[in-house]
Amino acid sequence: RPPPPRLARLSLHGNALGEKGGAKIFQGLAENSRNGGQLSDLDLAWNQLDGCEAAMALAEVLRISVTLYHLDLSYNNLGPASCQIIADALRDNHFLYGLHIVGNAAT
Repeated sequence: RPPPPRLARLSLHGNALGEKGGAKIFQGLAENSRNGGQLSDLDLAWNQLDGCEAAMALAEVLRISVTLYHLDLSYNNLGPASCQIIADALRDNHFLYGLHIVGNAAT
């Protein structure tokens, strides 16, 4: 039996996930990455993700994912503390090719 298809792109643009919802999404993506997931394109624009909980969960994804190459975090009200957490996680990430963060404190 062939393996099931793998999720490569996920768009949750404009779903008002909030910090806790975003953190849960990122925690699931981290677990998915640890188990061989192949997610390469993630759009979470316009979801009000600001907060350290979501930023720390995203940081974990950025540290372990070797397949995520495009990430859209535009217009999420990410404040300076969240942006710093994300920036620190990006230092050793050599796989992310596109990062969209317009409309946040970092821009």
